[in-house]
Amino acid sequence: MAQAVSAILFLDSKGKPVLCRDYRGDIPLKVSENFIARLNELEDTNRASPVILDENVTFTYIQYSNIYLLALSRTNSNAAAVLAFLHKIVDIFKHYFRELEEESLRDNFVIAYELLDEVMDFGYPQFTEAVVLSEYIKVNAYKMAVQARPPMAVTNAVSWRNEGIHYKKNEVFLDVVESVNLLVNSNGTVVSSEIAGALKMRAYLSGMPECKLGLNDKVLFDAQGRAGRQKAVDLEDIKFHQCVRLASFERDRTISFIPPDGSFDLMTYRLSQQVKPLIWVECQVEKHSRSRTEYFVKARSQFKDRSTATSVEIMLPLPPDAISPIFKTSQGNAVYAPEHDALIWKIKNFPGGRDFTLRCKFGLPSVEAEEVSSGRMPPIKVKFELPYFTVSGIQVRYLKVVERSGYQALPWRSRPPRMADEKTATKKAVELDTKRFGAKLDALYSSWKDSEHWKGVSAIVIPTGEAADDIRYWKTSSLFLWMLGYEFTDTILVFTRSAIHALAGQKKLSILEQLKETCTERNLALEMHLKSKAEGGVPQMEELLRVIKKSADDPIVGRVLKENPTGRFAETWAGLMEDAQLKTVDIGQNLGEILLPKDSDEIINMKKAALLLTNAMNKKAVTEIENTIDQEKKVTHAQLADRLEAVILEPSKIDVKLKKDAVDIAYSPIFESGGEYTLKVSSISSGKPMDYGVIVCQTGTRYASYCSNIGRTYFVNPTKEKESKYAIAFEAHEAAVKSLVEGSKASNAYNAALNVLKQKDENLASKLGKNVGTAIGLEIRDNTQVLSSSNDNILKAGMTFNVALSLNKLTDETADDESGKSYAIFISDTVIVPPAGKPSEVLTVGVPKDWREIAYYLKDEEGEESSGDDEVQPEPQVGIRKSARTEQIDFKAREEERRRQKENQEELLEKVNQATLSILDKSNNQNTAGGGTSRKISEIVSYKDISDVKRVHHFAIQVDNRSETVLLPIYGIMVPFHILTIKNASATQENEHYFIRINFNFGSSWEPGSLYPNMACVKEMSFRTANASHATSIVRDIKTLRSLILQRDKEKAERATLVKQEKLILAKNRVHVLKEVWMRPAFAGKGRKMPGNLTAHVNGFRYQTPKGEELDVMYRNIKHAFFQPAENDMITLVHFHLINPIMIGKKKTLDVQFYSQVMDTIQTLDAGRRSMYDPDEIEEEQRERERRNQINKEFSQFIKRVQQDIWERDYGDLNLEFEIPFRELGFHGVPARSTAFIMPTVNCLTELTEMPFTVIPLSEVNLVNLERVGFNLRNFDMIFIWKDINREVSRIDTIPSHSLETIKDWLTSIEMKYYESKVNLNWKNILKSIKEDPEGFVESGGWNFLDADQSDSEEEMEEESEFEPSDDAAEESEDLESSDDESVVESDEDDFEPEDEEEEGLDWDELEMQARDEDRERGYNSDEEDRSRKKRRH
Repeated sequence: MAQAVSAILFLDSKGKPVLCRDYRGDIPLKVSENFIARLNELEDTNRASPVILDENVTFTYIQYSNIYLLALSRTNSNAAAVLAFLHKIVDIFKHYFRELEEESLRDNFVIAYELLDEVMDFGYPQFTEAVVLSEYIKVNAYKMAVQARPPMAVTNAVSWRNEGIHYKKNEVFLDVVESVNLLVNSNGTVVSSEIAGALKMRAYLSGMPECKLGLNDKVLFDAQGRAGRQKAVDLEDIKFHQCVRLASFERDRTISFIPPDGSFDLMTYRLSQQVKPLIWVECQVEKHSRSRTEYFVKARSQFKDRSTATSVEIMLPLPPDAISPIFKTSQGNAVYAPEHDALIWKIKNFPGGRDFTLRCKFGLPSVEAEEVSSGRMPPIKVKFELPYFTVSGIQVRYLKVVERSGYQALPWRSRPPRMADEKTATKKAVELDTKRFGAKLDALYSSWKDSEHWKGVSAIVIPTGEAADDIRYWKTSSLFLWMLGYEFTDTILVFTRSAIHALAGQKKLSILEQLKETCTERNLALEMHLKSKAEGGVPQMEELLRVIKKSADDPIVGRVLKENPTGRFAETWAGLMEDAQLKTVDIGQNLGEILLPKDSDEIINMKKAALLLTNAMNKKAVTEIENTIDQEKKVTHAQLADRLEAVILEPSKIDVKLKKDAVDIAYSPIFESGGEYTLKVSSISSGKPMDYGVIVCQTGTRYASYCSNIGRTYFVNPTKEKESKYAIAFEAHEAAVKSLVEGSKASNAYNAALNVLKQKDENLASKLGKNVGTAIGLEIRDNTQVLSSSNDNILKAGMTFNVALSLNKLTDETADDESGKSYAIFISDTVIVPPAGKPSEVLTVGVPKDWREIAYYLKDEEGEESSGDDEVQPEPQVGIRKSARTEQIDFKAREEERRRQKENQEELLEKVNQATLSILDKSNNQNTAGGGTSRKISEIVSYKDISDVKRVHHFAIQVDNRSETVLLPIYGIMVPFHILTIKNASATQENEHYFIRINFNFGSSWEPGSLYPNMACVKEMSFRTANASHATSIVRDIKTLRSLILQRDKEKAERATLVKQEKLILAKNRVHVLKEVWMRPAFAGKGRKMPGNLTAHVNGFRYQTPKGEELDVMYRNIKHAFFQPAENDMITLVHFHLINPIMIGKKKTLDVQFYSQVMDTIQTLDAGRRSMYDPDEIEEEQRERERRNQINKEFSQFIKRVQQDIWERDYGDLNLEFEIPFRELGFHGVPARSTAFIMPTVNCLTELTEMPFTVIPLSEVNLVNLERVGFNLRNFDMIFIWKDINREVSRIDTIPSHSLETIKDWLTSIEMKYYESKVNLNWKNILKSIKEDPEGFVESGGWNFLDADQSDSEEEMEEESEFEPSDDAAEESEDLESSDDESVVESDEDDFEPEDEEEEGLDWDELEMQARDEDRERGYNSDEEDRSRKKRRH
């Protein structure tokens, strides 16, 4: 820049400085106060610019977010350089602070000033690469043990690259991207044309490589005297990346550079040359009357037919007042865009040398409009993309990479793995898998040994032609992919018994050279025949014919007769073969049988294709159908197909991490509805709108050329007849899938489906096609193995099939329109035949196909209106989807749904009873004595020796904390009692004296009592004292000591039961971090008052606070993971429910939560008096909304990265997945202490906002009982009975009654058995009775005793229930409760017992009788008391 910058300032939206750095001191910083005023003046007059002059001071600024970046300088500054520098500052700060805002600047003043000092020195820019700066300016630099030395990029001229970069595989990716701006007048003359291009480079090279790039530059060719011999391009307005040495380029036009690591634009250029339009558009206007006009548009591609333009968009302007445009296209689809006053014609693929037409008719409302239309109209705009085509003719002649270590970098081509274009193939650019080739070669020759099966073939010929633009499934191409992993074009392979002959170009033969050693190991020679360019390879083809003739005395050629490869090379070979008149047989069936069994790598590819297919169907296809139905849109089948195809080709759009280059569609997705169904993969989605009746969707995907396929049928407002027919079709399809077992016949699948149809509905059986699917793999439809009644071939392990059941031309006479009277049912899945007779595996099982997931019931407008003053009940939500699937709205349908639910519950009863019986039997067999981890009283010693007894000077009660002992004076001797022998202590006052009463543990349930049943036990001791303070302190000390010892032993026992966790392995490379989050339960002490960071490492999470407190959560210890974004809550959280508990502080917990507050919970004092129009209030709400969205986004990105980068990749066996609660299925209730909002997830029922947390895993619940359910009750309770009958039941109380139907529907959808009762039950006694006689419990009906409909009344249930405990049982339960004293680990309630508990052992009846006897002895008359009470009431 001509003159340096004097200062850099960061201003807020009001112009107040937030941060400033004065570099030269020649301009007072107070001049910045004039900036906002001058800017407002210029904006009012629409003359605002990024450079403002004011009294010899230049204000150069940019605005980012809510910040102004302002540079102050004297006049004559290079404005463009200053603006570029300011944008660089924004990039640097974003790299450090994630986002540049006023708040981030205030929080990071120190780092900001350090950066400003490094990026500029005395007003001159220095280092502006964020990657380099981050090497020696770190946010947590104070934590480093040694001072980091500046990187090499700071000490030399290479500021854009760090030292020490290393890659296992050195690669360079180079793309030439050009855009053409072309203007053509109405006469067809090109008015202006300009080409703007860029060389985009991605370098992944080790060390400090020197690169040299050569182009067909006209200036260079002229200087070398090569002008005219090669095509050259005259480049203009060239702009290089800073890594290019400009001196070298100006001297000899050589582009030499040390590339940055990663992606960058090496060079941009511009050309002003005449270019013919690649897509020519003509428009003819026909005026039929004064108010009706017709446009005829013709689009023609003017490039070679081997190229194809994609994403073609032609914008045809229409008059602003055009009425009801009607259009028809020969290709693609058109949409009227009134906001642009234009018709947009979109063509997905536009091959070269083709033309397409469009007709558009519209009306004009007035004569003026017609006159306007006859005048000048805006130009027609055409946008498109043309892959692998450069308009300018620029060519990359060479790219040399030189590095001191001497490695070889291999350029790569960013296109599919086809060897079609030999000019772009690089030396050994493709590395073949020789091990895979050897295995496939063995399979081919092993099958070929059966000469009779191969019809005596002596030579196998596999020719391929030129690359095709469309998707073709040929056996020859599949064989290349199967053996080599790549599809070779213009190549001929000839297999004989002793050799393999290959005819191709030089580059392809150099790749096939890798296979020589593998062939030699199998006693096969690999002969190469180089195709001659001049003669088109004819001499080499004749040589191959001689080889074929020598293969046998009577040679027989095996080839695929149904396939005729295209192209000059393939057609020449076909002509020579015909002239040779060799005996030929078709080996398509033989090759297909070899390709059928899949190895493990092939199956993995098919599973990846199925994964993409599942996500595309669930996240796009089903969503599009639902949105179209819900919003009543008019969307054509072709539009739905295009949208689905787009996400398949871009897996990242549906959160699928697969290589984009390896992904493709198997065929264009097919949507059919409205009575017209073909149910074939060869059909095309029509341009008709989707009909709201029966919708059939089928699509296929490919990964690494291996296919997976799926088909589903969706119903809108179906009838009962459709539901029953679909149920039969579903059962038939399942039968066909289950029959695909190793060793069975292929015909079993067809027969199994047919038998189901015949048994259920003979009419449906007549609609079944000739087969129920075909083999699938490298071909979407492999007809060598068809699942038909006549195919008796034996199935082998590894075979894959597309099981497709289609029933077409079904009728529905109740339909209102003709299009709905005919419909079809289609179900298709990709299935693998596993080894060892295991059941078949369905790869596409993730796409639901049961009735409740594919049926939609819509409300009509009349049904939505409420009549009268009826109370509006909330709509019940069914299932776990947000759409109103299977939602019944009329009374009859609701009753039918209830009937089905009841049938479902009856089916679940036997399952639940058997589960309870098996668990009880298992628990009885594994029953062991408890309390093994706690200290026994017999193990406790107060003093090991008499000399250890504490010396006392006063003959009074003493507490020895060190020995955990209480010394009691008994008959002149201080007798020690360990604190654990004492149950409680209390102090009471009687007259002038105080009594210290000490109660001891006693009874048969206590350990000494069970060991010595015949010995007398001391129950309590009382001591009298006149010192009130002494009595109080002694009781306090005893209770304190007892509480401390119990708590310590409890913690020790809990730690003893902890499962030892694996050691956390820290991630070395990329670490996913969730910053500034709080933890619940919190650390003890000061750690609870500050947030920390949650980081995801190799095998677990680590939470760390600034104080250094750490908590590790291992992935293998996580049972359920939850993510709950903030919607109506004040926190966004991530919650982990663990398998084994961990210690946090001194407490054991199974739940750990990390959260961040999205809004403040503090209200200002004047908040109630604010107006809704208060600008401060509106601004505060806006900030809270932005903060909530930002925090939700950060949490969502964190869990997404953990899910995809760690769990799915390294811990797939754990099936870990973050579950998001379904808020629409939530309900209010009291799970613990207060009312909370409980929400279900896929696997649990959760309440994660209030502590204590509630996580109920549904897989551990045996059944649910809904208690206090009645018409006159506002609330009811929900009881969860666990499969582990020894666990106490869990409950959620006080649930509003209007949530009852929602809960019942949800329980039915997850197939959970539930009952309803009108009263609360005593579950402790019920479970005890069940455990005492489990077999009798099941024989008497099991859990069916909870069915309120089978009991006559509530009283009968209470009186006659055989599970009501007896008096003996009640006494036993009291003994069980008192047996806790045997263990040192007692509940906290024992630490704070009432002081007047001296009469323990007497129940209420005994106490009442004792009081009555005492009153009688004192002469007290209860009748007198009653009369006195009556008087006092009056």
